[in-house]
Amino acid sequence: MDGTGDCVASPSSRYIAFGPGVSRKVVASGNTITLEGILPLALRGVDQVAVYAEVAAPGNSELVERMSPRVVRLAGIRNPEVHLSSLTRKDGPFAVVYESFHYLSLPRPQDLSCTVIKSLRDKFDFLAYYSDFRIDNQEAGTPSDGPVGGNVTGIGAPMHDLQSYCTEGRFQWGYVQPVYVGSNQMQEWPPDGAPVGSDHDLTFYLHQLAERSPDGKILPYNYAMSQIGHEMGHRWAAFVSANVNGGTIQLGPVHWARGLHAPVAFPYQRPTEASAMGGSVWQDNFDGTYTQLDDDYYVPATGYSYLDLY
Repeated sequence: MDGTGDCVASPSSRYIAFGPGVSRKVVASGNTITLEGILPLALRGVDQVAVYAEVAAPGNSELVERMSPRVVRLAGIRNPEVHLSSLTRKDGPFAVVYESFHYLSLPRPQDLSCTVIKSLRDKFDFLAYYSDFRIDNQEAGTPSDGPVGGNVTGIGAPMHDLQSYCTEGRFQWGYVQPVYVGSNQMQEWPPDGAPVGSDHDLTFYLHQLAERSPDGKILPYNYAMSQIGHEMGHRWAAFVSANVNGGTIQLGPVHWARGLHAPVAFPYQRPTEASAMGGSVWQDNFDGTYTQLDDDYYVPATGYSYLDLY
């Protein structure tokens, strides 16, 4: 709905609207201010409301002016959000109508590990969670949290928050949230008819990867292996730096830097692969230049570099 009121606007005047359903932006033009918003739930079905305005000056706790309440009729104003299943043939017509759907709120990773450990005891090193309900998160897949326990030294990341994860130190790593079993990350093959993307898309490699297999198919669950292989690698990497000639070179801090030469020791499915944790594969051209043979992207799934395994 729109609301307008008379005012005297100076160049230094500043207007902010706040409240349920109200847009914070206020437009001042001449002696009129206009604010917009969506009719809040409490006002649905109300025929009229009383509206008033207060004016305050900076540094003054007392009101400078207060406009007396005025009755505003809400005839013809309605909220476009409805339950579509409740509509009948007699309802409408609608200029705009929609229904909002909200997924279940996500548990904290500490709640996930505590639920498992309290039920089945503290005997798990890793916990990867999968759900039959959708996950309301805009990331392509779940991040992970680790190392939590394990007491491994020399990797640049100490143990942390053991008590909040309900472990005495056995539990080391887990997904931050469940992976929905209906997502791409859990499908055996890419979707049928998926368009061929760039070299950062699995479909770009389908022909090349299929040639290595007698049945002409790529390895199954490529998205899933890429995700869990990468996230589980965060149990150890990539947190260390390099000391060279008295200086420090950052190799991470969470993924290996693109400039780091990190070839995979035992390639998962291609002859040349960069680490699942980042980095690149560089070819020395012996003329002072280098060619990048693979980059720090994690699709298709790759293995671990010599540095990761060390």
